Amino acid sequence: MTNPTPRRYKLKRAGDKVATTPDTSMEKEIEAIIQECIESLELKIVLPEDNDNFLENIVGHKDNKEFILQIASFLSEEDEEDTSDDSSLIGHPNLLFVGPQGAGKTICAFAVAKAMEVPIIVIDTQNLVTAMPDHKQFSRVFGGLSAVIGGVGSSVVLFKEVQYINSYSQNNNIAVSTMICSLIRNYPESLFIATTSQEEVAFQRFFLEEGGFDVPVTFELPDHAEREALIRRFISAYPHEDDIDCDKLARDFIDYSGGDIQKTLRAAWRQCKIKKIPKLNYKLINEAIWAEQYGREVKKMQENEIRLTAYHEAGHVIAGFYGCPNYQVSKVEVLRRQESLGLTMGENDEDKESYTIQDLEGRIILNFGGKVAEEITFNTSTSGVVQDLANATVIAVQMIKRCGMDPDFGPVYIDDEIFQSNILDDDADVRIQNLLKRLYQQTIRIMLEHRDKLILIAETLCQKEVLYKEEVLALLNQ
Repeated sequence: MTNPTPRRYKLKRAGDKVATTPDTSMEKEIEAIIQECIESLELKIVLPEDNDNFLENIVGHKDNKEFILQIASFLSEEDEEDTSDDSSLIGHPNLLFVGPQGAGKTICAFAVAKAMEVPIIVIDTQNLVTAMPDHKQFSRVFGGLSAVIGGVGSSVVLFKEVQYINSYSQNNNIAVSTMICSLIRNYPESLFIATTSQEEVAFQRFFLEEGGFDVPVTFELPDHAEREALIRRFISAYPHEDDIDCDKLARDFIDYSGGDIQKTLRAAWRQCKIKKIPKLNYKLINEAIWAEQYGREVKKMQENEIRLTAYHEAGHVIAGFYGCPNYQVSKVEVLRRQESLGLTMGENDEDKESYTIQDLEGRIILNFGGKVAEEITFNTSTSGVVQDLANATVIAVQMIKRCGMDPDFGPVYIDDEIFQSNILDDDADVRIQNLLKRLYQQTIRIMLEHRDKLILIAETLCQKEVLYKEEVLALLNQ
């Protein structure tokens, strides 16, 4: 897709119809109103020549870009017929961009303005709401925004994060909603766009039925290919090692928005400067990812705690490698973070949407690995197994009660909200317990069979604290 030929947004500007002798005092008054509005609401006005966002350069959102470009091209189209009656202004849609923060909604709005070759006026809805503690402020704020939009003329008007409309009193909500609808009616020469990270906002009557933003456009989180492209673009802003594997990083950044990726790379670069490392590398970026998810290292553990944690995490590695189909460890560490003492992370496989019995049983074995390693090494168990046991139990419940994976129990779906049966529930609970016991014994057999590898990885962890995939595989293959 290529950019449309830049053309002026051919719609009437305020004041174009009738030539009048300018009133200097009135002009100064309007300028003062505009300036006060810009300062109080922290408005941002970006002219086309200062806007370097092109739709073709936005990573991902292919369907959205094509749809939005159609609208932008339609509104930019030069009409050779007489448009003095403003008939060309009737019926153009106003857009509601819905999606998680950092998904590219704001950038896309800027790109629309660029495609239409018009200024964009950016209004933070939270500032708008707080500027109107009650409906008595309506005239002042409405007058200021009207002066700004009328003064700029044909433009894209962007209201960011409109869910804040619902954050104050009912009277305030009605006043702000009424104001936005009035602006839309009064300035048909402008394209109005709103963004929100809350999906339920898109279904409120204000947006769909009352003359607000009548065309919702959904923004999804980027897929693997889009994340890889985003990483390549964002990482180019920093000095970095040539061997950084962006495909691998795209797996580490699963479920991240573009904004989150950019923020994490920025945090990694700050650590580079703190540690006086001249270039970004994979390990620093990976550490920034883990720091965001689990917190940074807070303090060193005692030696006995380090050893217990090292064997626990090594147990997950052994159980995953020998007992979980297609499992690939990405990183394992023993560091006290805000959210954990140790972590074992596998490579993400977002393409996998369906799991076999073997896959799910392997996941249960993986979760049992830490507890089993503690017991066969120290003849005890720690409280660090709580989340592992919770994960294993949830999987077992899904297998028996939801997925019909016990041939003797049968293809039954049990949901107490739909159908209550004490007999079925009791039988299912017994089978869940039996499944967990059987897989626990299988995990013990795996751990005893590969105890030498368990010791090797655990003791190496005690020394290094962090091991990456290549290091773990080298130890397993010794």
